[in-house]
Formats: sequence, structure tokens, C-alpha cells
Amino acid sequence: MRKVLTIIMLSSLLLVSCGRKSGSGGASVRDFPQVQVPAVVGGQEEAMEYLTLHYWDAFTAGEGNWLCDSLHIAGVEATALEAEVGKYTTLLSMLSLETARKDVRAFCSRLEQAQRKDNGSNIFDGTLKMVSRYLYDPNSPVRNEDIYGALALSLSESDCVGPDERERFAREAELCSRNAVGTVATDFSFICRDGREMNLHSVKAPLTLLFFSNPGCPACAEISRTLTDDPKVNSLLGDGTLAVVSIYIDEEIDEWMAHTGDWPAQWTVGYDPAMVIRESELYVVRAIPSLYLLDSQKRVIMKDAVAEKLVQWLQEYENQ
Repeated sequence: MRKVLTIIMLSSLLLVSCGRKSGSGGASVRDFPQVQVPAVVGGQEEAMEYLTLHYWDAFTAGEGNWLCDSLHIAGVEATALEAEVGKYTTLLSMLSLETARKDVRAFCSRLEQAQRKDNGSNIFDGTLKMVSRYLYDPNSPVRNEDIYGALALSLSESDCVGPDERERFAREAELCSRNAVGTVATDFSFICRDGREMNLHSVKAPLTLLFFSNPGCPACAEISRTLTDDPKVNSLLGDGTLAVVSIYIDEEIDEWMAHTGDWPAQWTVGYDPAMVIRESELYVVRAIPSLYLLDSQKRVIMKDAVAEKLVQWLQEYENQ
């Protein structure tokens, strides 16, 4: 594992909190109960796996009369719980995908047990809403459709949600399964800015960055500057290790044509003339920009990647 858990985060996760205070109506409020990693668990990766697997155990145990209202979820202030959700989802992103999927299914199971034990608690709905937003909101810095898809699939089969919600979760799980990490990215044809027709799989390079963009998009321009200005990434572009394919998937082609010169000359820049990508959801582009990193066989390495994480990965490419 190349991602390093900072000492500050690890220390904060290992603290044990047991404070309780009186709430209204006889219910109590509390700090979020933290996890202790047993001394027998050795190594940072093993510690993170233990933390994510047991992160919610004490919180969902159902022991105590905890305050549940608009400001508290099972006795914990909503803002404090959201901070814990941020830590939890960050930890998930540091694990292998297989482990993260397993742990998020365990998280779902813990919530279901709590709901069945006390359906008057707001643990299930409140916590699920936060974790879902962090993993699936297109603007979240820790979004991960491959992990969220495992959670959505579990919820699509859960008796703790209604039929309409199960249908929605099943649909989201199916969408998340498209172009998943480790699978071969769906091929498609496009028209280049010089009028040539190409398809994605015809691009030959050890790495391909598929960049869904819009004309005049400030965030797209910022990513372009970052890729161009970074010496390491620019070197990968210069020697042909990395190819960038910028694709426009909407219908305002005249506006797109007016902005094609915004992109570097060595990039492959094109548009989808029949809008097949958008209409058939070959790629589920929930927000622009959207970045996919592919290997030489067009297998997905990173899906809807956060730009900073993508650049870091490219900077460390030769060491991987």
C-alpha cells in the first residue's frame, strides 16, 4: 500500500471516548465511541483494516437511551458524526478495493442490526445518508463508485428500506458497476477536432487519461493547467507514456469547436456525434469534469478520479 495514514489521523482514531451528558427528555448525548486496535494487530495496513471493519460496532450496539433528533444521531451530534464519516470514508479509500467493499457491506449489516433492534432510532437513516453522500456525491473528495456500489447492492436487498428505495439502490449499484476498476473500459467512437474519426481503444499508450470535459469549464481548464505544469506528468505526456483523450458528450458542437484550441496540441480532443455516451450511459458522467485512468489494455485503473489523487498517482508512476 503506497498511501500513508498520517500520525495525526491514526492517533485521533485510536483515542477512546466515553463521555456522556444529559439530553432532553431523559435521553443522553455522547461522544462518538472510538475503536481501540488490539496490540496483537501489527502493521499500518492491518490496523486500518481493523479500524474500518469495527468502526461502527460500539456506535450501533444499541446500549443506552440516546437522544435522536434533528441535531443528534443516536446521541452523537450530527456535525461530530459527519467528521467521523469523513475519517471512515478516507480510511476506506486507502484500503484495497476488495477489503473496502467487504468493510462497507459489514457497515450496512451493522446498521441493519441496529434498525431491527430499535426502529425508533435514527442511526440507520442518519448514518447511511452521510456515508452515501461522502461516497457517491460527485463533488465529494472521497467519492468512490466502486465502494458505493457494494453498499448500494447490499441496500437493494435489505428489508430495512422500502420497495422504492430498494429499486433505487439496485439501479445505482448497476450504474456503479459500469467501467469498474479492473474492467476493460467500454470502447466508443468519436470525431476529433481535425475531423478524423477514432475510437478509444485505438489510442496506443501505456496509460490513457479519458477526460470528459465541457467548453469553457473552469474546473476542466484548471485540470489541464495542472497536467501541463507538473514536470513529472508533462514528462509522461512528452515521451508518450501518457495519452490524454478529452471528450465532449453534449450537443452544442459549435461552442465545443470554438474552444478546441484551449487544449494542448498533443492531446486527442473529440466529441461524441451521436451522444451515445450520454444517452446510453456507456459512461455514467454525473458531473463535469470526470476523469478515468486506463492502462495499456484499456483496463480501468481509476474511475471518476479526484484530480489531486490522479496527479499524485501519475507522479509516483515509475515507482509503482
